[in-house]
Amino acid sequence: MKRWRTANLFTPAEVQHAFAALHRNAETLYGVSGTSSPLRPFVRRRGGARGHRRDHIELPLHHMYEASTVYEQLPVEVRLICGGLHEAALSYAQEALRERGVSSAARDEILSNLGRNSVLRVLRYPAGSGCRPHVDPGLCTALLVGSAGGLEVSTTDAVLTPFASRPGCNTAHVTSSPTSMRGEASNMPGTLPHWEPVLTAHTGAAVVMAGNMLGAVSGGALPGVLHRVRRDWVAEIPRTDGQRSPSLHAACVVGGADAETHAGSGVFRFNVIVELRPAYAKRWYTATSGQPPLPSASSPSSLA
Repeated sequence: MKRWRTANLFTPAEVQHAFAALHRNAETLYGVSGTSSPLRPFVRRRGGARGHRRDHIELPLHHMYEASTVYEQLPVEVRLICGGLHEAALSYAQEALRERGVSSAARDEILSNLGRNSVLRVLRYPAGSGCRPHVDPGLCTALLVGSAGGLEVSTTDAVLTPFASRPGCNTAHVTSSPTSMRGEASNMPGTLPHWEPVLTAHTGAAVVMAGNMLGAVSGGALPGVLHRVRRDWVAEIPRTDGQRSPSLHAACVVGGADAETHAGSGVFRFNVIVELRPAYAKRWYTATSGQPPLPSASSPSSLA
C-alpha cells in the first residue's frame, strides 16, 4: 500500500465553486470583519510581530457528523468537499489498518473511536506564507491540493527528527512560531531531497496521506508523509526540468520585508483538510513502540 495517493473525488467545477465560496465569505468565516459567528471559537491564527500570517478554522469532526449549527456556517459548497474528503480518509484508514503488522485490537478500537479527536480544517494563507515541512500527527489526512499550487511531498521514507510530530501531539506542526521555524531551517541543510510537487489543482482530485500515528501502529510499514507548502505559491510553475527545490528556509517562513510586501496584497490560498486522529493515540504509540508514555505538549497555540 502506498503512503500517499490521489483520489478523483470531485468535478473540477465542484472544487472551483468551493474555493470561490471561501473567497466570497472569508471575512465572515475567519472573523476578519468582526462579525459575530458560531465559528469564531474555532478560528486560529498563527502570527508574528507584523500581524497574522495564516488563519484556519479547526472543527472537531463530530460537528460534521451531527450537522451542527457550527458546521452549517460553512458554505454548502465547502461542506460537499468536507464530506468527500472524510469518505476518502476513512477508506484509506480502513485499508491501511488491514496491513500486516497492525493488530486486530488496534484496528477495531481505532476505527470505532475516530470521531472523538478527528478534525476538519479550512485554511487561508496570505501571499508569501507557506507551511513548514511536517508530518501530520494523526492516522491519515485527506486534503485538496489547494486553490493555488505549492503543496509538495517528500518521496524519501526518512523523516528528519525536527519535522516528525509525536503521535498524540496534535498541535506541534501548527503552533511553531516564525522564530522557531527559522531556527529549524538554519540547523538543516539548504535543501531537503526528493520533494515532489503535487500537481492536481482544480481537477477534482484529492490527496490522502499517512500520518505519524499510522507509522506507529503499522510498525513502520507505512510511515507518515513529510510534506510542506512553499511560500512562493503565487508564482508557482510546475517544474519538469529536474531543478533542485528552493532552500528549506524559503519553504518555511516569510519574514522581514517580504511579510510587509505581501501583507496587504489581498491574495490568498485556501485549502480544506480532514485529519483522522485516534482517540487514544499516546496509548497506542506506547503499546506498539515499547517506549514509555510521552508527556503532553505544553506549547501554547499561536495559530490551522
